Amino acid sequence: MKQHETMRNPRRTRHLRQGGAGIAMRREGLDGRLDHLLTPHITAHGARRARRIAVACFGQCGPLPCVSIPLAQARDGGKTFLIDRSVSGLSCWRCNPCSTPQVPRFLPRPGDDLRPPGDDDLRPPGDLASSVPQGKRPAKTRRNFLMTTQAIHPLSPRLAHCPDGLPRAAYLDADWFAREMTTIFARHWVMVGRLKDIAPGTMRRVRVGAAEVVLCRSAEGDLSAFHNQCRHRGAELCRGEVEPLGRLLSCPYHAWAYAVQDGRLVSTAFAKPTDDFLPGEHGLLPLALKVWAGFVLLSAADTPPDICSDVPLTTLDNWPMEHLVTGHRHSVELACNWKVFWENYSECLHCPGIHPELSDLVPVYRKGLMAAPEALGWTPDAREEAHLKPGSDSWTLTGTPCGPVFAGLSAKERAAGHSFVTLWPSAYVVAHVDYVRAVRLIPVAPERTRLIAEWYFAPETLARPGFDAAEVAAFAKIVLAQDTEAAEMTQRGMTSPTFIQARLMPEEYEIHRFQQWILNEMENPS
Repeated sequence: MKQHETMRNPRRTRHLRQGGAGIAMRREGLDGRLDHLLTPHITAHGARRARRIAVACFGQCGPLPCVSIPLAQARDGGKTFLIDRSVSGLSCWRCNPCSTPQVPRFLPRPGDDLRPPGDDDLRPPGDLASSVPQGKRPAKTRRNFLMTTQAIHPLSPRLAHCPDGLPRAAYLDADWFAREMTTIFARHWVMVGRLKDIAPGTMRRVRVGAAEVVLCRSAEGDLSAFHNQCRHRGAELCRGEVEPLGRLLSCPYHAWAYAVQDGRLVSTAFAKPTDDFLPGEHGLLPLALKVWAGFVLLSAADTPPDICSDVPLTTLDNWPMEHLVTGHRHSVELACNWKVFWENYSECLHCPGIHPELSDLVPVYRKGLMAAPEALGWTPDAREEAHLKPGSDSWTLTGTPCGPVFAGLSAKERAAGHSFVTLWPSAYVVAHVDYVRAVRLIPVAPERTRLIAEWYFAPETLARPGFDAAEVAAFAKIVLAQDTEAAEMTQRGMTSPTFIQARLMPEEYEIHRFQQWILNEMENPS
């Protein structure tokens, strides 16, 4: 990983770009020229009056509390967050423990002068300083004016500017799609289902990126996963969605047999290999496997990274995840790129217009916000808005829980009504007070994505007389249908040759983070 050189002369690099005072971080282009300036997401206070930088990790480590780092220490690289050049060639801050790209923000000291930045703050950095006469203010555009007048609290996740989105090719191009399958889906952990849904003595065919995989569970209950191809001439080992599994995993073509536990070649059946054939070199190709919260996750990487989650994996510890049973399953093929659906999931500007039922249930969604800190003028001491409307406790058509509330939940978890855990790139989990649901995305082609949604209930809830899991799922399926329509109309619009790329809004910070993660993974696959 390349570490960006820290700035030795911050006074020369002070400037105001799109209304936010900050430090210009440089990126050297392929030809060695300075071709990009990036302004961090900061408050609208002048950099010369800021003395500390606040950085909060929202990756594997977090969300951690906002870490306040002395500016001098930050210039030296700091110990927790380092300036790094690795996200789409842009300079950013990176959390050392989990390598998640972060955004630094300046914090004023108590008593600091909070007047609007002066001329000195507006001077371009470095080599560009001579292009603006001393003491002259650049013309203020309407967008600059808007950004300087929007008060953004340092802890707000809102972007301080409106960045460009991914290029058109990211959603249409077959080569781009193939690179994503190799650098992202083949390397990161991909959710493939629930452990309880894989009966002992069975095998099932699943997909991990571009690879077909056979997931095996022995009669003793042990799990293993291999690429779904015989090492003889490549025939599929598992042809159906679910098939019985014997003591050995046998190829239906020439009857080569493999050990279920480790995939070693046990028999070549009627073939009589010569001495130059080494059975030990022709075992099945395994995948890494782990079980989290009752979900099975696979990775085709030799050394998989940590699970990429937006919140700690302990978030669901108070839910009886291993105890829950699948009660309803919904599968549909979307006519859109997999990222289009993820991006729709990552913002709520569309909620008031696209999701009237959901916006009625969740008051903050009516404002086009995913969470209260996105609102302009928000402060940490602001009164927290109710997560669900009064009288509603869960995501059902009536707002009434479909069964007993899980006993282990805290008062805060019960009051929230829903807790989200996002697992890039393949799934998200939503835990309610009475049931849990998960949505998995399986990329099929640049403009085709398979979506699988499942609802999980306590066995005693499923056993209640008259209980209908499909009725419980009806509310979220309404939302999914609305999201599907939005995603597909976006994909159709992107096919127009006049579409170049999106322009993100400050509230679409999660989309920006997702897109930067995509670019980082594709450019730094190891």
